[in-house]
Amino acid sequence: MVVFRWDTPLQLLLVPQVLVGNTLFPLLLAACVWAAVATRWEELVELAKKGKAVASGYYHLMPAQWCWMLAATVAAFLAA
Repeated sequence: MVVFRWDTPLQLLLVPQVLVGNTLFPLLLAACVWAAVATRWEELVELAKKGKAVASGYYHLMPAQWCWMLAATVAAFLAA
């Protein structure tokens, strides 16, 4: 990454991708499920309410309160 030390626009493009790919993935996954609940599918409504307890394979799906705490933590670290 030393090569991109002076390329600020590229760094500004890469930082959100790194955050979304690692730290914010559970938050965005929950946001996609919450947006899909608008279709009113019963499976999606249960998945949004109970998270990973409904079906195996959804290890990154966290309860809403944890998602808000994760978003607040990331925002605080970015602000610092």
